[in-house]
Amino acid sequence: MNNNLINMNKIKIAIIGGSGLDDPGILKNAKKVNLATPFGATAAPLICGQIDGVDMVVLARHGINHTFMPTKVPYRANIWALKEIGCTHIIATTACGSLQEKIKPRDLIFLDQFIDFTKHRNLTFFEDKVVHTAMADPFCPDLREILIKTAEELKFAHHKQGTIITIEGPRFSTRAESRFFKQMGADVINMSTVPEVILAREVGICYGSVAMATDYDAWRKDEKAVTWGMVMQVMKDNTNNVVKLLLNIIPKIALELADEECENCGYIRSEKITNCKPPPNRFYIYMDLNKIKKIYLIGIKGVGMTMLAQYLVGQNIDVSGSDGPEKYMTDAVLKKCGIKIIEKFDAKNIPHDADLIIYSTAYNAETNVEVAVALAGKIKIMTYAQALGETFNQKYGIAVVGSHGKTTTTAWLGYVMKMSGLGPSVMAGAPVPQFDGCSISGQADYLVIEADEYQNKLQYYQPKAVLLNNIDYDHPDFFPTATDYENTYIEFIKKIPAKGFLVANFDDSLIRKIAQVNCRGKVITYAIDETADYVAFDLKANNGKQYFKVKLEVEDELDEEETRVEELGGFSIQLAGRHNILNALAVIATAIELNIELFKIRKYLAEFTGTARRMQALGEFRGATVIDDYAHHPTEIKATVSAVRQKYGSRKLMVAFQPHTFSRTKALFNDFVKSFAQVDELIILDIYGSAREKPGGAHSRDLAEKIRIRNQESLRRQGFGGQAGIRQTVKYISTLAECERYLRDRVERNDVVVLMGAGDIFRVGENLVKG
Repeated sequence: MNNNLINMNKIKIAIIGGSGLDDPGILKNAKKVNLATPFGATAAPLICGQIDGVDMVVLARHGINHTFMPTKVPYRANIWALKEIGCTHIIATTACGSLQEKIKPRDLIFLDQFIDFTKHRNLTFFEDKVVHTAMADPFCPDLREILIKTAEELKFAHHKQGTIITIEGPRFSTRAESRFFKQMGADVINMSTVPEVILAREVGICYGSVAMATDYDAWRKDEKAVTWGMVMQVMKDNTNNVVKLLLNIIPKIALELADEECENCGYIRSEKITNCKPPPNRFYIYMDLNKIKKIYLIGIKGVGMTMLAQYLVGQNIDVSGSDGPEKYMTDAVLKKCGIKIIEKFDAKNIPHDADLIIYSTAYNAETNVEVAVALAGKIKIMTYAQALGETFNQKYGIAVVGSHGKTTTTAWLGYVMKMSGLGPSVMAGAPVPQFDGCSISGQADYLVIEADEYQNKLQYYQPKAVLLNNIDYDHPDFFPTATDYENTYIEFIKKIPAKGFLVANFDDSLIRKIAQVNCRGKVITYAIDETADYVAFDLKANNGKQYFKVKLEVEDELDEEETRVEELGGFSIQLAGRHNILNALAVIATAIELNIELFKIRKYLAEFTGTARRMQALGEFRGATVIDDYAHHPTEIKATVSAVRQKYGSRKLMVAFQPHTFSRTKALFNDFVKSFAQVDELIILDIYGSAREKPGGAHSRDLAEKIRIRNQESLRRQGFGGQAGIRQTVKYISTLAECERYLRDRVERNDVVVLMGAGDIFRVGENLVKG
C-alpha cells in the first residue's frame, strides 16, 4: 500500500454501508486492507481511500454480495477494526421500515434513539468483567446536526430524529409485532443498528446513522407484505441521494469535528484502542512480523508452540521461551533451531526487551507466574491461537482440520507442495523428518497449518482453503455436547470465501450433510465408499506399501449438467491403513486444485514417510518391533490397530495404552472398551490427566475390567476369543516404570509392541529400544 496516498494513522471517518450502499466507488485512491481482530475477520475488507482529501474507510456491513445475515454479521470485528485503523467517526447507512404514517418510503431519518429487540448477539467487547456503558444518547448529536443541515441544503425529505427498533431477523415482522413496535413508540425498524451503535460507544467512536425508509413494515392493514425485493428496489432508487449526502458531509465533519472532543460519545483525539481492550484472555495486537525482532514463548515445548517457534525463527526473529524440565519429542526440534529454553517458570525469565510474548493456553495467570506477570506488564502479549491466527490470516491460508489425521495430512500436503516448487510455509503438530522439524518457511504466500479445534481455536483463523478430514466428537471438557463440537466446524467452513475451496471427506456422514450448504466456496469431495469427486478404488497392500487407483468425476464439456468419470491412474503410499488412503485423497484433491502436475503429485505422495508419533517405528527390542503412536480417541485406536495388522499380519500384537484426560475417558468410555478387539495383549496404564481438569470420573482399572468382561461375553457368544479368533490378555498397570518392567519380561522375538496415547507413554518405547 502506498502510504503517501493513505496515511493509516490519520484516517478519521468510516462509512458502514447497509443494504445496497456498500459501494467503495465513492473513494479516491481506494485500497483494500484485510485486518484481523481478536473477534475474527471483518465482514469484508476495509476499503481505504479519500473523499475531498479526507482519509476514509468504507466497510460493507453484511459482506460482499450481502453474504452475512443480520445475526451473523461480525459486528465486534467490524467496529474493532475501524477503531484499530484509527477511525474517530462512523456514518452508518441502513434500510428500515417505517412505523409512522409521516415517515414515507424514500425519506431519510437521522436517528437519535434505539430500542434493542435482538436476541442472539454479542452486545459488548467486555466478556470477563462488568462494564456499564452510558447509553442515554447513543447517536452522536454533533454528527446528527451536520446530517440535518446538509439534508436541508440538498432539499432531501428527512426527519431530524427518530427511534429505531432493531429486531433479530432475518425474517420481517408479523402484523402483530409491527403494531406492537409502533405502540412502543418506535418510528422505524431494522435488523442491524444494534449492536453496532453500542460497540462504537464502547470504543469511543462517534456514531451517526442515515436510515432510509423503504416500506411501511406490516402495521398497515391495506399494505402488502414486505419483501426483500421491495427493500432493494427502494434502496436502489434512493442510492444517489444518500451518496450525494455522504459526499457533502465528509468535508464538513473533517472541518468541524475532527479536532474536537465529543463529551457525549467519549471521543478524544488522542484516545487509543487500549482504552477499550477486552479482558486479558482476549488481549490483541496486530502481529506485523516485519516489525517484531524478539519473541518470548511461555510453554514453548508444546507441539503447537514448537511449530510456531520454528516458523518464527525462519522469519529471522529472535525466539526464546520457557517450560518445565521434562523432555519431550519437541526438545530436539527446538535445540536444532538454536532456540534458548529456560526449563523453569520464573517471572525473571521474561526478557525486558521482548517485542511480544506468546503463551500456551495450557497455562493462565492463576497457574503460571510468567503468564501472570506478562498479562500485568507492558509488553504486548497474545495466546498461541491468536498468534497463529495472526500469522495465518496474513497469508494464503490453507487449514487442515478434523478430529483425526490433521498432522499427517498437513505434513503430507506441505511436502507435496514444497517438492513441487510451490514454496509454501507449513506448520505441523509433530516433528516431520522430511521437514527437519515441525515447520518449513517458504518464500511463497501459501501457509498450510494444522488447525486445532480444541477451545475453539478455529475462531481465530480466516482460511482461504480448508481440508476437512472428519468430525468425530472429542474434547468433552470444552464441548459439552456433540452438537457444540459439530457447530465449531460448521462455523469454520462458513468463513471460506467465495473464491476459496473446501476439500471434504464424503465418507463422513456428517460432512456430507454440512459441506455444500455451509460453504460459500468451491466444495471438492473425496471418498472410498461414497460417491464423490475423487474416489479411491482397487485398494491393495503389499510389502509395507499401499496401492490404489483414483477416479475423478468431471463435468462434460458439451453438457454442464452431465458428468463423466476420468481415471487418474494408480498411486502408492508408504503409510499403512485405510485412513491414510483417505488422507492421501485429500492431498491429491488439494494439489490438483493448486494446479500441481499429476506426475509430481504421484511421485511426492509416494515419497512421504510420515511424522513422529504416528505409527512411528522406534526400533527393536530383542527382535520385537517397537512402535509409538499418538492415538488417544477410540476411532484413532481402531484405525491404528487395523493398520498395524495390515502391515505386520498375524504377529503377536501387544498394546500399552495410556488414556488421555479423565473427561475424554469418561465421555467415550464404552467406545474405548470396543476399540482393542484385534490386540493380543493389552495393557491399560493410569490416565494421563490434563492440567486444565480435575482428576476423577473414570479410572483405568475400570476400563481394563470392562474390556475383560466384554471379552468373556464374546467368548461365550462365539466360542472363540473375539474378532479373527484372537484370545486377548488384558492387564492394568499403573505407572510407566511398571509397564516397562513388564514388557521387558514378556516381549519375545517377532512381537509387535505399540506404545499408544497422547501423553508420555512414548518414554517406555524409547527406553526399550535403548536396550
